[in-house]
Amino acid sequence: GGLVLPEKSGAQMRVDVIKGEGGLFDISFYDEGVHRGTETKCEFPAELLQMLDSRPAAEVGDGLWLQLPQTVRDFLSGKDARGKTILFVSKGSVAPFELLRIPGGTGDDFLGVRNPVTRWIPDQKMPATASLKVIRAACVRPIYGASEALPSAEKEEMYMQALFGNRLSIARKGGEVELIMNDDSVSLFHFAGHANGNPAQLSLEDVKLGPTGFRDSKMGKPLFFLNGCRGGLSNSEVAAMLGDFGRAMLIRECTAFIAPLVKVESEAASQAANIFYDALGKKTVGEAACAIRAKALE
Repeated sequence: GGLVLPEKSGAQMRVDVIKGEGGLFDISFYDEGVHRGTETKCEFPAELLQMLDSRPAAEVGDGLWLQLPQTVRDFLSGKDARGKTILFVSKGSVAPFELLRIPGGTGDDFLGVRNPVTRWIPDQKMPATASLKVIRAACVRPIYGASEALPSAEKEEMYMQALFGNRLSIARKGGEVELIMNDDSVSLFHFAGHANGNPAQLSLEDVKLGPTGFRDSKMGKPLFFLNGCRGGLSNSEVAAMLGDFGRAMLIRECTAFIAPLVKVESEAASQAANIFYDALGKKTVGEAACAIRAKALE
């Protein structure tokens, strides 16, 4: 029993976005492992990420597209690029690359919908295993007071109970999460709650838990789904292990880290989780994330 992720397809296209001097970035891009070019001193204003909650996705995507050098735009919009797996490698969230809107297609031709787009960090090897079998899973769903209640989070927990049955551990408080972190059979960790903040923290019923709280985790290289507002944002102004939940978890050898860059309504978060887990077992992580983005456009 357990959920099985299929073998991950290797990234067919790769874009490395590395911070250089003066806060500017160098971009190197590869197709099927062949280096196709490098652009230096590219700018990605922090406003692009800050706009995500207040401006239409298409507007942010258009702005980011115009921010890219012509050679990178040509690379991503090439006639053979559609549908290929694309891996963005960077420290921190940098920019909402998934929202890049490719001209010449449909009205909402976002890169993250037409292509399985994933991310990684430059200073960490990817997992050696191509698949992940989930024997035990954990769902952390704090129950909040009326003013902070997340009405659809319970649906996430119920869905996971149906999926895993007695293989699922439930936690709401810090001590219960600590027990999960000491269980090396847990290979899927799902959080359904408030995580808002820059950097993100898991708001449990009694404590807040940041990336450093997982320092001594013994979980079995889990897939980590942080389903809370802005859980994927990073803060470059503080130490990486304090300001970047995703990078911290990958350095701690999580198989994958999934989290939104934006504020998410409770029902939308619940639907996203269901779509993701329904897709796994049949699709790769990148394809499952692609299915979430496609649903968000409906």
